[in-house]
Amino acid sequence: MVREWDMTVMGNQQNYLYKAAMYQESANYNTNRNHHSFNSVNRLKGTNEASRSAMVADHHPIHSATMPSSLRFLHFAKNMPSVDVYVDDVLIANDFSYSYFNHYLSMPSGKHQIDLTPAGDSTTSILSKKIILQPGRWYTLAATEKSEKQKLLAFEDQPYVPAGESKLRFLHLSPHLGDLDIAVKSRDVIFPELKFKGSTSYLGITPMKLDLEGRSPKNQHVVLSPDTLVLEPNITYTAIISDEEVLLLRDII
Repeated sequence: MVREWDMTVMGNQQNYLYKAAMYQESANYNTNRNHHSFNSVNRLKGTNEASRSAMVADHHPIHSATMPSSLRFLHFAKNMPSVDVYVDDVLIANDFSYSYFNHYLSMPSGKHQIDLTPAGDSTTSILSKKIILQPGRWYTLAATEKSEKQKLLAFEDQPYVPAGESKLRFLHLSPHLGDLDIAVKSRDVIFPELKFKGSTSYLGITPMKLDLEGRSPKNQHVVLSPDTLVLEPNITYTAIISDEEVLLLRDII
């Protein structure tokens, strides 16, 4: 007897594999590099979703309540000075300047108080946030342009990647660019209407050199033209969007 939940997973898997096959066939007939890149992106998206569905059907990871969490920090606020980072009044990172980030730090799961202070000044809080870290999960905490309403932004990460593949997502941390459509250069959109302070989902992709651009959803004018992204196998990437560039981080655990 197959339960309804299992049938849904199997149906999704077949659908993703069908889509992947269609994109593969299309890629085989395409000789244009940008066409091929776009179809390769979609082909791997299909196969990655199929693999994920199969994993859901066959394996249910259980995180113990005693497992630690992992947290990293990203300073992406140009109008903010270098900062020290405190967790529950304990200094864990010091003298962070713009575009700096650290590797994942292991810490107990549960509730925590995060404070950013000017470097060397433990009494003046610039930004603060109360967060709850789930056992066995990974997080990025990002500081963006300072304003009265601005808070630290928390994103959950998924650093694991299937063998031989890459994964890619975008974080929009530029307050001046507005909403963005992330697209293959001169081709179709792969991440539509990404808002400031927002994150895309992860996209499974064949390791490759990828030319992307950011467009205004209103008129499709190109407002962001990052350098070619070089994606290597067995690595998950987070692409951070700023006013002038895209910073490509490796989500290495």
